[in-house]
Amino acid sequence: MLQSTGRSWDNGLYATLAVAKSAVAPVSSTTIWKDRVVHYLLIYLEDNKFPALESLVNQRTVAQLIHVRRETERLRTLTGRGKELGFLFSALILFLGALGVMAAMVTSMDALTIQ
Repeated sequence: MLQSTGRSWDNGLYATLAVAKSAVAPVSSTTIWKDRVVHYLLIYLEDNKFPALESLVNQRTVAQLIHVRRETERLRTLTGRGKELGFLFSALILFLGALGVMAAMVTSMDALTIQ
């Protein structure tokens, strides 16, 4: 259809709006916008072609292109840190609770020895 330009646009697959709507139609019943919005574009690229397309999309359009493997790994480390932090807070709460109970017991024992 189009002549090759040797740029990142050559690695894309382009379609008309009618074709895009028919491709999204099977999953469009789950959104309030129906087939009027294309939510995600999945682009499978070789790793060496990704930076050029990322620069093209992220710097020149309102869309954002992400590398799935890299972002998935970042999410895994983020949730791992959240789990560690949650465990730390839980242990701290239990420790402070035990400390409070122990202080109440020591105070009551001390009151008994004074009587």
